Amino acid sequence: MNKKVFILMSVGIVFAIIGIIFGSITIYRFCLLQSLYGRIHENVLKGNYYLKTTVISDDSNSSTEAYYRDGVGKLVAENGVYTWADGEYAYLIDEENKEAYILNIENENLGLVSYDMFAVLVPGYNKSFFERLIIAGNIKNTLKQTKDDGKKCYIIKVNDNNVTRTIWLNEKATPYKGEVVFNNGKIFKYEYNIKFNQVTLKSIELPRIDDYKVVNAETNEIIQEQKNNE
Repeated sequence: MNKKVFILMSVGIVFAIIGIIFGSITIYRFCLLQSLYGRIHENVLKGNYYLKTTVISDDSNSSTEAYYRDGVGKLVAENGVYTWADGEYAYLIDEENKEAYILNIENENLGLVSYDMFAVLVPGYNKSFFERLIIAGNIKNTLKQTKDDGKKCYIIKVNDNNVTRTIWLNEKATPYKGEVVFNNGKIFKYEYNIKFNQVTLKSIELPRIDDYKVVNAETNEIIQEQKNNE
């Protein structure tokens, strides 16, 4: 065997070994993702969750509370104003001023609570099989089991265009904190408090709006004048 053939064979063996190692890592990471997504989906199927989200940035801190049960979602802001939706109707409710705004439920920009709102916090959850495989095989992404403050956790860090998203999940695959870093240096940190099967019917009830001012939010048309109860 001449020297040139030996070198080519050696290079081929090295590349084969690298390929095997890379493939093994990708398979392991993909299996880990699938396992986490499976446990998350089990909680989605419960159809009952509470989610408090606290957003921390250099400018300010804010928080919202989401309630979901039996197809009805309610998202409450710090000022007490909230959105309510049941899959057919959606409202923005201001109980203090007795005003209700009818919302277009098809508008994706609305802050409405969905059945899987807590699940889509996890990068890749709503992706296809092939897209998940790409996430697992991207060496720029971080997918691992580790410890945080002495407790077992999982970290999923995904680079997507100009944004890097990181989510921490506890041992039960429930998100408890996150971070979004933009290329311009802007950083948002998130803290999540999620509970399952604790949302009551009272938590998601829509108030009687007979005496509310009711407005079509899209056209600003007043549908019902506010009643004077004095």
